[in-house]
Amino acid sequence: MDKRENQTLQIEKEIGLLELFGEKTLDELLAAISKVTGLGIVISDYTGKPISEMVNFTHFCQKMRTSNSCQLSDASGIAQAMAMQKHFIYCCPCGLLEVVIPIIIDHRFLGGFLAGQVRCSNIPESVPHMQVLSDSKKRMEEPLYKEAYDEIPFYDFKTFCDISELIYHIVTLLGEKSMANIRNFQVEKDELLEQNRRLRLETHSLQSKVNALLHQYDPLFLYNILTDISNMAYLEDAQDTCEMINHLAVYMRGQAGDTVTVGEEADHLKSYLEIFHIKYGKTFRYGINMEKQIQSKRIPTNLIIPFLKREIGRLLEHERMELELKVEFRQEDSDIAVGLSIQPDQTTESANLWEAHLHERKAFLHRHLSKEERELIKRLEAMYGEAFGCSAKGRGNVLTQVLLKLPGI
Repeated sequence: MDKRENQTLQIEKEIGLLELFGEKTLDELLAAISKVTGLGIVISDYTGKPISEMVNFTHFCQKMRTSNSCQLSDASGIAQAMAMQKHFIYCCPCGLLEVVIPIIIDHRFLGGFLAGQVRCSNIPESVPHMQVLSDSKKRMEEPLYKEAYDEIPFYDFKTFCDISELIYHIVTLLGEKSMANIRNFQVEKDELLEQNRRLRLETHSLQSKVNALLHQYDPLFLYNILTDISNMAYLEDAQDTCEMINHLAVYMRGQAGDTVTVGEEADHLKSYLEIFHIKYGKTFRYGINMEKQIQSKRIPTNLIIPFLKREIGRLLEHERMELELKVEFRQEDSDIAVGLSIQPDQTTESANLWEAHLHERKAFLHRHLSKEERELIKRLEAMYGEAFGCSAKGRGNVLTQVLLKLPGI
């Protein structure tokens, strides 16, 4: 027996009539069938005990059901229908025509759908009559019961049979469809749970690999090695090499952690830019301005460098042009604004201009920004939501200005 068959057996074992149809749907079904057919309707378990509301019951039946005769009659009719596994028409102890429609899904009995409580003048002799108990006989002789009995409508036997057949097919088809939906839902749920389990295992495996890589990358070890190399360069009188290595060591040490103070981020950025200043000399200039009142405010790491990497490489190394950068950390109301201005040689710039603000920037950003730049924006949007703001300008395919706004922490 495969897994799907085991799931099906478990579903069938646990499902009940209310779970199959839903309480609201079941009530609506009973009311709709009763309204169309004019029959009294109830659903009972195998003992004849009602498990639903009694819909459209006649005054006579409401009075008679205070005794045990009706429940015994219902139970007997249900037993016959279960044995036949088909709807069963019979006369109740009071002579009223009734039908039991067994709700059987995959050979499992869920309940009996009882309908009827009508008189019929042309009942065939072959239709079974339930035994009349003494207490029922006495009640039927009372005037009030006789009056209520006379109010019960007559139905032609063939018409009653056709109605019974229709109800049987409606209930059976709805039950099978509902069971199929429940099975499919349960199977899909189990499959999703299995996928979730596999994803958790994969995530755990990937996290283990990431942790292993993080352990391989030891910032303190690299910082110490770079410091040793810097000392050796100093002893060999390679001043520029010594300075570049020192700045690289400070830059790499600043990579650790998710957030830093504005002052720390400015120092981190300065070490990064100083490496290129040493390499390119007068062709590369930069300035960093920071308002003192926000120096201790905390912000995410690496806010500006992702916007610099591609432009520095493109403009300084490939285009061989002069480049000036200006970075500013300032306070705007309750926000922290981080601005970047990239000013390449004006004579080599294209005349085209793109500008995008917080709600109109996607075309420029997706067309001209690098993957690392877009990932940084996504990270900030995830951290701050709508409180994060970003604007960007460019000329040609060169980024010239970026402004980030972060809620003050």
